[in-house]
This record gives sequence, C-alpha cells and structure tokens, in this order.
Amino acid sequence: MAQPDLITVDPKPIEYHKNGMLHRNHGKWEERNFHGYRQTRYTGEPWIFYICGFCGPSLHDGIDSIGHVLMWDRTETPCQMDTNSRVKINGHWYTHEKWDH
Repeated sequence: MAQPDLITVDPKPIEYHKNGMLHRNHGKWEERNFHGYRQTRYTGEPWIFYICGFCGPSLHDGIDSIGHVLMWDRTETPCQMDTNSRVKINGHWYTHEKWDH
C-alpha cells in the first residue's frame, strides 16, 4: 500500500526582473535583490531587510552599534546602527519598520 506524501514541497519560485532587480515570487511572499541585499515581504506589504545578528561597541543607550544584514548570496555584512534603531545600508538610514530580526 502506498504511503501518502506528508511533506509538501513548494514549487520553484517565479523569477522576474523589475526596476533592474531580480525578484522571486514564492506565492504568499516575495524576495528581491536590492543592490546585493536580500529583501522580503508578504505580498502587498513593504519590503524589509533581515538583520541576522547584532554586535559592536554599545551605544550610549546600551544597544549594539552594528547589525549584520543578510545579503542576496546568503552571506551577511555589518552595517552601522544608531540609537533610533535605524540601520545604515548603502549610505541610507532605514527605520525599524524597514528591517526585521
């Protein structure tokens, strides 16, 4: 008697280019290559960066000064953070609404 397949495997994502960036649509969520950084979102939501971890000397309010941001190639890169929970990526400051951990 055949056993049912209990593990569902997501189909291969749909890849396309938009505004010079590679996008992958996984159905309910998407990812894109934003100048080498990986951004994700649920369909229709704002794009966000992912911070893998924190380190660096503590700022005067006690938070870490470096956030390690996930890159498109699955590596991570250190990015400066400030006391307003912003992260500096490619010379631009992004508020906490634009990143997750």
